[in-house]
Amino acid sequence: MAGSVIASGLELPEEVVLNVPLVSIRGGESVTIENYKRLLGFSSEEAEILTKIGRLSVKGEGLYLEYMKKDIIKIKGKIYQVVTGAF
Repeated sequence: MAGSVIASGLELPEEVVLNVPLVSIRGGESVTIENYKRLLGFSSEEAEILTKIGRLSVKGEGLYLEYMKKDIIKIKGKIYQVVTGAF
């Protein structure tokens, strides 16, 4: 993929050049998703997030949005599972 070659040549992270999601999980207590498109649904047990490459589901207990900005969202609570699925 040309974007990967450009990212590598310029020493830039692929997620920046290709605008793909970057998911960070911290010890089962929080999930941060960068480069998301929109929040599809949210409850204290599940969050559904649309990304450029498909859906992302965060399942857990006592989930809440710590913050949601234009290009980054952070979900906290007891995280049990993070699942991705292409369109």
